[in-house]
Amino acid sequence: MPDHSPKPSTRQPTNLYKLPPAPTEKELAEPKGGWDKNWDMREATRICRNNRSAISKNVADDSILFQMAEGFYDLGIAEATAVRLVCRFCGTPRSKKNVAEIVGSAYRNKATFVPPGLRSLSRPPDDDDDETPEAVRALGWPVSINFDDRQHA
Repeated sequence: MPDHSPKPSTRQPTNLYKLPPAPTEKELAEPKGGWDKNWDMREATRICRNNRSAISKNVADDSILFQMAEGFYDLGIAEATAVRLVCRFCGTPRSKKNVAEIVGSAYRNKATFVPPGLRSLSRPPDDDDDETPEAVRALGWPVSINFDDRQHA
């Protein structure tokens, strides 16, 4: 009797949209104003205190800690400082190692796409206060048009 059982596929699936490798901790770019600025630390502490009761040992709550860590990255808080903040102010029942894994994963994920400190409260102000985009300034318009009484009489 012939064997009609399915044979394992010899072709390996390919991922056409392969992401670049995530940067290591040493390869993370430094935020414009530097890591761990005073106002950013206050905001991160406030976030930790607000989410204190939401963090527990449940697997579903890993997403809350992950989102908090991404927010810390956007504020320009260093990874080690973020771990200390979560362990101290969130009162999490997780081990420090577990928190460090989740925070590290969030930082590597976020660093693949955006630089750190984009939402920093202590970023230096922009150089120009002009809200006109550079491309519009290069075109030289809009310019004022002199009203001609003879033409519109």
